[in-house]
Formats: sequence, C-alpha cells, structure tokens
Amino acid sequence: MHSETPVTGWKLGFCKHSEFMKMKAAPTCGAGLQASGIRVINASVPGNFELDLAEAGIIEKDIYRGDNVFALQKLEDLHLWYYAGFLLEDRPGTDPFLRFGGVDTAAEYYLDGEYLGSTENMLIPHEFSLSGIAPGSHEITVHITPAAVYCQENAPYDSCRAQGYNLSSLAIRKAPYMFGWDIMPRAVSGGLWKPVSVIYKPAERIVTSSFRVTRLKADRARVRVSLNARVAFDGEYSVRVTLSGHGSPLECTRRMFDSRFSADLELLSPRLWQPKNYGDPALYDLKLELIKNGAVIDRVEKKVGVRVVELDRTARSGPEGRFRFVVNGEPVYVMGTNWVPTDVFPSRHGLYTQRALEMADDLGCNMIRCWGGNVYCDDEFFDFCDSHGIMVWQDFAMACGIYPRDKRFISLIKQEAESVVLRLRDHPCLVLWSGDNECDQFYRAERDEAGEKKIFRITADDNLITRSVIPEILRSLDPTRPYLPSSPYLEGDAFIYNDPAEDHLWGPRDWFKGDYYNKNSVCHFASETGYHGCPAPESLARFIDPDHLPLMGGTKLCEDPQWLAHSASPESDPRAPYAYRIPLMIRQAERLFGDAEKDLGLFSLQSQISQGEALKFFIEHFRIQKPYRSGLIWWNLIDGWPQISDAVVDWYGVKKLAYNYIKRAQSPFLMAFDEPDENSRLTLVADNESPRKICVTYTVRELISGRTVLSGSAQIPPRANLRLDRTDDVPGFYLISWTGDADGVNHFVSHLGAPTSFEDYRRFMPLWT
Repeated sequence: MHSETPVTGWKLGFCKHSEFMKMKAAPTCGAGLQASGIRVINASVPGNFELDLAEAGIIEKDIYRGDNVFALQKLEDLHLWYYAGFLLEDRPGTDPFLRFGGVDTAAEYYLDGEYLGSTENMLIPHEFSLSGIAPGSHEITVHITPAAVYCQENAPYDSCRAQGYNLSSLAIRKAPYMFGWDIMPRAVSGGLWKPVSVIYKPAERIVTSSFRVTRLKADRARVRVSLNARVAFDGEYSVRVTLSGHGSPLECTRRMFDSRFSADLELLSPRLWQPKNYGDPALYDLKLELIKNGAVIDRVEKKVGVRVVELDRTARSGPEGRFRFVVNGEPVYVMGTNWVPTDVFPSRHGLYTQRALEMADDLGCNMIRCWGGNVYCDDEFFDFCDSHGIMVWQDFAMACGIYPRDKRFISLIKQEAESVVLRLRDHPCLVLWSGDNECDQFYRAERDEAGEKKIFRITADDNLITRSVIPEILRSLDPTRPYLPSSPYLEGDAFIYNDPAEDHLWGPRDWFKGDYYNKNSVCHFASETGYHGCPAPESLARFIDPDHLPLMGGTKLCEDPQWLAHSASPESDPRAPYAYRIPLMIRQAERLFGDAEKDLGLFSLQSQISQGEALKFFIEHFRIQKPYRSGLIWWNLIDGWPQISDAVVDWYGVKKLAYNYIKRAQSPFLMAFDEPDENSRLTLVADNESPRKICVTYTVRELISGRTVLSGSAQIPPRANLRLDRTDDVPGFYLISWTGDADGVNHFVSHLGAPTSFEDYRRFMPLWT
C-alpha cells in the first residue's frame, strides 16, 4: 500500500571548515552552491563522500592500497552539501514524505532553499512530511557539518572515557568504529549512506505493528500470541489479522474504536521457531489489513516466528553460576561469531553481507553477536537469520567508553532505541538486546586493582543510558525479550571482583593454552575471544606494495607505515596504541614453533596454524566443559577491509586455515581430546549437539609412531557430552576418526608449542584439512 520513488541525480559540494567560516551565508540550494564557487562533483547515493572524491580523481582511487587510508584524516573538516531534484506527484488520499535511510551525521535540510529540519543521528532513518507542498518539481539540499566540528561543539564531559582515538566519538551518534579501532582504520566519513526516497503513505494507515508470544504451554501443544498495532485513525474501520503457513490459517477481524489495535490469539499444535541444531526455524506469514467500508486501505505483511526465549543467568561465574539461553524451554548451547563492519564505508556494507552470512551458516554458527561499535544491520540480515535458525545478539551502538549523560545525548539515545526496537522486534532470530559493548569495563578501569576503592564518584550502575533509558523503552516496546545492560555486565560483586558469568576473553594473547585461557578464565559464556592470523601472501600483495613485502622478522616490518596502516593503526608511529598487532603476530608464531619463518609464505602458514589451533582450542575447550560452559562467540568471521587481524576470512573472501578448523569444531557431532589431567592422561570426549542419538566407531592413531592408541564404539544420546576413553599423554600428533551415524576426523597435537615441529605439522596437516 505504501509506494516510494528513489531520489536520484545527486550532486556533492564540499569545502574546508576554514573556508566555510568565511562565508557570509551558507548555501541552501544547488544554485547557491554553484554561485558560491564551492567545488561540485557528481555523487553516488547511497554513498560516502570519500568514494565520490576518489571517483573524481581528487584523492587516490584505491583508498585501501598501501597507506593511502592515512590521507582520509585530512578530509575530516569538510562541509558537505548534497542536492538533487525530485518530482512530488499528486496522489489524493496519501501523505507524502521524504525519507532518508541514513545520513552521516549532523545535517540541515532545505527544500527549494527553505529550511526543512535537522537531524543528528547516523544510525536511524529520518522522515520529513511533504504535506502542504505543491505537487511538481522540487529540490532537496542536505548540508552535513563535519563530525570533527560537531564533536568539538558538543565535547564530552571530563568524566567521559574512551579508547585513545575515540573520545570525541562519544559526543555523536555515529558508528564508533569510524573514528579508528584496532580492527578498522580511521575514516571519519560523511554522506547519505542509505537511499533517499519520496514515500507515499495512505492517509489512514497502520503506523506500527508488533507480534510476540506471551505464553507457551510446557507440552508445546498450544501457544498464546499477542498482536498490537497503532493506526492513523479517521472514522469507522476494522483490522483483519491472518496468520498462515502451517496448518489452517488463523484469522480474526475486529472493529476499532480508537487508534490502538490489540488481539490475543491461541495457536494449537504450533510449529515453533527453533535455533540451528535444535529443530526447524519455522516461520508464519502474518498479514494485517486495515479495512474501511469493506475495502482494504492499508496492509502490512511480514514473516514471524513462534518461540519464547529466556536468558538464565547469574551475576558471577563459579560452581553455582550460569549464563545460558533457553529457547522454547530448552537450554541451547551457543556456537557463534561476532559481526563487525563488512567495509570501512557503511554505504557498502550491504555488498558483503550475504557472503558473510552464508559463511556463518556454513560454519555451523547458531548465533551472531552484532557488536556495539558498528551500525545496525539491514532487515535482509535479520531475514536471513530468521530463515536459517541463527540467533542474533544485538548490542546497541555504544562501545568501550563512558558516555555523556546530558539531556541532548539522552534524547538522541531515546529516539535511536525506539527506532531500532520498532524495526527489529518482530524478528524471531533476535534473542537478546545488550546495552553496549564493554562500557561497564571502562567504569571499572577507573578503580584500583581490587576494585574496592572508589577513585571515581561513579560506577557502572550510574550508567543512566543502559540502566534506565534503554530498559524503559524495552519495557514499553519489547517486554518479552531478554536484556543485558552491558557485555560483559558487571553488576554487584561482579563489578568488584571482575568475574562475570559472561565475559570477553582476551587477556595477554601470549599463548592460547596458557593459564589465562586454560585455567584462570572461568566464565560460563564467552561472547568474545580471538587470535591473530596473517592473510595469505596473495592477499597481502593486493594491498601492500611489492617493496613493502620484505622477509619476516626484525624490527623493520613493525615500523613500516603500510603494515601499520593495515594493522589497523591510525598513525604510522610504531609506538602508537594499535601498532602492537604485527609484533604480536610474530611472537605468536614464535611461541608455537620456536622461530618465525623469514619467508612470507611460510610465515603466513605458521600464523594461520597458530590462529587455527587457538580457535579450535577455545571452541573445543568450552564444548568439552559443558554444562558448566554454555557457549562461545569467537572473534571474528571476516575483515571489514584488507588488514592483519583476528578474522578467519580476509576482506577479499580468502579463507584462512582457521575456517576449516572452526567448521569441524562447530559441527553438531564432535570427538576431541580434553587437556591432560593431573595424572598426564588424555580423555577422549564426544559431544553431540544434534537432536538424535549418534552411534559411531572410532579410532585414535598417533601419527609419528603410527600406533593406534584408542579404538571402540559408542552411543551418544541427543545433547549429550560423554567421556569415552583415556590414554597416556605422550608428545605427538593424534588423528581421531569416526564412522557411523556421523563421519568425521579431528586432530590433537599433544605438548603443542613445546615447541612444535613446523616440518612435522606440515607433513601431517593434509590428513585433517
């Protein structure tokens, strides 16, 4: 019932802030821009201004090559003007709007040179009513203030805290990663990064709608669902609801007496939406129709899932602690990945979303955590997860900081949270809202080591945004879905002792089987942990110039500006905060094999083995320790630009060795060795995450000696974790193979990193890759 026409033919004007300050009046239309002498070029919408400058030959065309990305910092003070013409049609019975899907960030809007309004949030869409505007040709102009200027005018308070390059980012509702992160370069961009359209809505229409399950009987034989809608009300009308897709359609029609519609319906023998490994992600077709005088005047159609989700958690880890997702009354073990930006420029995120989702599905992920330093994903992302049974953990877009508490900022957060919740709340895949990423940890960093003495007058519980503002919005708009104020959430004693039930496991990153990972980290659920992996030499050659691809080793590589740029330091100083990645990557290879190879190809393989073994260990270590452990979300699937990082797939789509290791470690049925016990014995464990009993015959062979050290048969019930057999912990390479209801192979290197023979590893690797 709604129709829209894209606005096309955009032009872009730009000038430095110093030039802008000399203007007597800022241009408000295309003719004014032309007359002002401001340079004007063609623009792509959706787009980011740097891409238009590159296309026009004003900056290097290949922004990702060498250290070209550093040059973007010289563009941070540019004022931007986007303008285009559009046709407003005469459509009786409709309300016309200009809809901006995403504007980065602080902007003023002018219609035919006259002020229309302003916005200051990149992360949500904005609409302007065109009611009362005469049909015909018009021009829209958008003036975007540089983020650097906006942040200076709204500087964070002294009590705010952030990472080294990100303090000013706290003042603006813009994706945090764009100010520079240890996984993304600094590109404080701007532009119309999502489509702009003229939308015609029925004057009497469904404004919002929601679907949620309010009760599921223990036997799953019946379920109660609630449907709510708000409508633009004018006269007598009714709403017809149809729920179809499984069995006989469920339909009801209600006459309405005000602008709110509400109906509670009961489904018998419902088809439940289930996560991957736990059943089918069944979806229903929901249709809401607004009827007046017997005619349908507006319609909303969407796919919905029937399911209930709980987060069963305690504040702290330990023998009595827990952190687990319960879907439809059944605890779900989580195997997942973190979702980070798929490109530096948000206008291009959609180009790479599908390939990353297909990889996550192929890897057996049943959860994706949408990290709080990013933008919010499009509906296509959630539609995919709905249909593939992939649960989504959604952070609100705040990360690694103590954010402002002033009225301006709180108002922006309220508007943003309402917009995001209204858009996403009907997706069954969405199982958790999280207030932010690691902000509680930034509050705790202001205390002493014991966490008991107050250095600051504020604690994480003083975070008004995540303890009050967002929860109140969720209580109003999405009251049945779990909410976690922060990840990790440090409440009560967990704040004092820093031992939350859910944690991010980074630590020293010196050795993945060291005490930090193997003994000291006792959380029940890890929502972040990762390890370095060098891209393939062929990928490195696509973004680093040939004369900057030396032999590995020494200090020269750790000081090279091109390597620093792609690691991803916002500056070329080898002592900069994010310059640690290259030396760390080298040390990790040295720790595993004793020496890092000087040949780039061999070093890349060493580094990828190190990463693969680390992620394999993290995943298997948690699965083996079920039910104490309830899930792990590793960091991360795919790079957002060409770089050296923790991703297991590089930006070009080339998979590192860890990809196959993760796919095997996250298969529904797995056989793996636990770490040796105090008696130097290895225990073979079978973990069955499938809904059926698995019968297998297994063999364990030590490859150097050629001996068969274990063999046997086993029956593993659904959702079971069984210790099958034991053998002495003798240094060597073990190949575990099994056949039957599930076929597979796994490997285990005993005394890994003692050091491990690179030659032997390469010799045996074809047996398990």
